[in-house]
Amino acid sequence: MHANYGDVSVSLPRRFHGHITIRTSDERIAFSPALKECTALLSDVPGSRVYFVGDRPRGGAGGTQQNDDEGETPLVEDEPVDELSVGGKYTSVRINWDGEEEPPMMWPDGWMSFLSGADRFFSSGRMW
Repeated sequence: MHANYGDVSVSLPRRFHGHITIRTSDERIAFSPALKECTALLSDVPGSRVYFVGDRPRGGAGGTQQNDDEGETPLVEDEPVDELSVGGKYTSVRINWDGEEEPPMMWPDGWMSFLSGADRFFSSGRMW
């Protein structure tokens, strides 16, 4: 999903299990309380955040896992995961579970409003 100068609101199915990547110059990101409980921040660099929803996949490490019934069992190498990618400039992002109430709207402060307008003014047209 991509939106410039606007809001993105996403309702995920409750079976969603995987990565959420949010690339935006704005820091207005909100998860519903229930979704936030099972979401971990994996990476936070300027302009890009990566989250993981659900339990970490067991794959990728190789080796074995202790199993009470039969001793050791091999780890699953490539457990499938879901992905959501959201991007935009001056974009607020709100994410919740399907059927849940959406997180409240997040409005930019006065300075952010000025900057978003200034960006459009200074980056359009010819400059001599």
